[in-house]
Amino acid sequence: MTRSFTFTKVHVGWVSAEIKSASDVQIVTASYLSDAIRDFADALASLVTTPTATCGWQQEPGEFEWHFNRSDDSLIVTICDSLRRNEQPLFQCSFHYRSFCRDVLDSLCDLRNTLGLAGFEKEWGYPFPTEASRKLENAVTSDSAPQTA
Repeated sequence: MTRSFTFTKVHVGWVSAEIKSASDVQIVTASYLSDAIRDFADALASLVTTPTATCGWQQEPGEFEWHFNRSDDSLIVTICDSLRRNEQPLFQCSFHYRSFCRDVLDSLCDLRNTLGLAGFEKEWGYPFPTEASRKLENAVTSDSAPQTA
């Protein structure tokens, strides 16, 4: 089965990821200017208690903005390019929340296993997001969904 989300490369302070829907594929990159990998995992994990979350993947120049909206087990992911204001999102699709989180978690584990903890930090410039991975694992196994007003 094809993953809906995969970190495809971490190299010299850059990360690339691929997000897939049934009809679209988008490649998104971020630079070392912030710990985008940890921020991404934290944003997804926070959806256990809140219905929306965002995170930014800084580039040089610009930023990709990830918007997550959860209702029960439905997750809508929207990616916008900060340099293309007032235009359509680069990507928008609905996923099953736990399945999407599992894909992200599996991809993080693949990075850790391939690069090792020291190699990950050397390539990315930040330590492996162990705590964020743990939170994401808890989100995958949680039975709760955020309460909406």
